[in-house]
Amino acid sequence: MLLLRDIIVHVSEHFQVAIPSLLFGQKGITTIVGPSGSGKTTILKIIAGLRPIDSGRILLFDKEIHKMKPGEREIGFVFQDLALFPHMTVEENIGFGLLSKELSKGQRQERVSNLIALVGLTHVKKKLPGTLSGGEQQRVAIARALAPLPKLLLLDEPFSAIDQPLRVQIRGEIQQLAQEIGIPIILVTHDQEEATAISQHLVYFDEGELIEEGRPEDLYLHPRKVRTAKFFTDNVLIPTESGEIYCFKPWELRIEESAKGRGKWKVVGSLFYRGKYLISVNSLDDDKSLQVESESRLTDGTLLNIKIPLESGWKIPLS
Repeated sequence: MLLLRDIIVHVSEHFQVAIPSLLFGQKGITTIVGPSGSGKTTILKIIAGLRPIDSGRILLFDKEIHKMKPGEREIGFVFQDLALFPHMTVEENIGFGLLSKELSKGQRQERVSNLIALVGLTHVKKKLPGTLSGGEQQRVAIARALAPLPKLLLLDEPFSAIDQPLRVQIRGEIQQLAQEIGIPIILVTHDQEEATAISQHLVYFDEGELIEEGRPEDLYLHPRKVRTAKFFTDNVLIPTESGEIYCFKPWELRIEESAKGRGKWKVVGSLFYRGKYLISVNSLDDDKSLQVESESRLTDGTLLNIKIPLESGWKIPLS
């Protein structure tokens, strides 16, 4: 369990990260998500001790760690660029963090062998990182971070250097690993799909501020903040005259087939996505824009009428 309390970090003259209170669970995967530059990686660095805090407290399993040196915190960190040693083999990379531990050579070899088996790299243990695939390099970095038996594992943008077809596989491997090692994992990503697919808990940050946290499905389907709703780009936000804001998914809106070729909405783009077309439209009456699903591609400039059923939308609470 990790607790951040009353954290302030002045990143620059005009930007700070502020966390009144944030609790991470004892196991499973928590993802910190948000736009680039929102302070996500800064949070990992203050947890790991790679950046000092200006005020506040950090407790790991009820033990204050914010004044400890990084090597004393019992935290594993996988950097975005992985930071593997190019001149060392897979097993040498994994064992590097154990050289300072009071272990015999046999104990070090046993732990390295167990970790290599855990991440499925026995067949490449004598190879150099430069000869491995991106996914294999990722697993080496994770195994190296786990070698000192940390109480917490941090992953900074773990999928950024991996091609899309391999990302789903690596996500599954990290989920399985989280179950097997039994320690909490905190990862950072700016990718909406990855965040909702891999996590048991989601934390949304924007401009250094904790906006919202909860189950991924709740933040995706029933956001409590407008900024959260806007982050998930397939959300359609409809303000009412009373000042309320309703949140829809594109599949909840309907094109009125009888009104095609005439209407108050103008098609400005069509995107084929997972078997459907996402049609982007602009209102002719005001500056509203939204997306709606269609079975077919529509020509730019086509006029439509769209049915917006408020009863099926999610009303975002006014804050």
